[in-house]
Amino acid sequence: MVGQDDDDETERMPLLNFCAKKGDERIVSVLLAYGFKTPESIFKSVDRIGNNPLHCVQTEKVAAQILNRSDLAILAKSNRRGQLPIDCLMERYNAIPFPRLPANVALYEAQLKKTITFINSLMKHVPNEPR
Repeated sequence: MVGQDDDDETERMPLLNFCAKKGDERIVSVLLAYGFKTPESIFKSVDRIGNNPLHCVQTEKVAAQILNRSDLAILAKSNRRGQLPIDCLMERYNAIPFPRLPANVALYEAQLKKTITFINSLMKHVPNEPR
C-alpha cells in the first residue's frame, strides 16, 4: 500500500532530519541545543538512504541552524544515491521543467528565486578561507 510505505519512510527518518524537513526552527533549535551538541552527532543523523539533515532541509533558516552547529564537511556528505545536500535542494526547487506555457513562467521564476535565496543564505555561513 502506498500510504503504508509513506508511513514507514517517516518512521525510519531520524528526528533531526524529520524536523529539518518540516522546517520548524524552534524545534530544530532545541534539538541542536540538547540532543545534537557535536558536529559528529549531526553528521551521523542519516536515514536509510543516507540523507543527512541538510539533504532534507526545507528552509534556509533551518539550514543555517544546522550549518552553524555542524562543520562544513556535512555539505560534502553524499547519500547512497551519490547526491550532495545541494543536489537534493536543486532537485526539490527545480523539479519543474522549463515552462512552455506563459502561466508556468511565474511559478518557475518563483522556484528559481527561492533556490537562489536559499543558496545565498547558505553561503553566508561558509567561512572565508584564510589569506
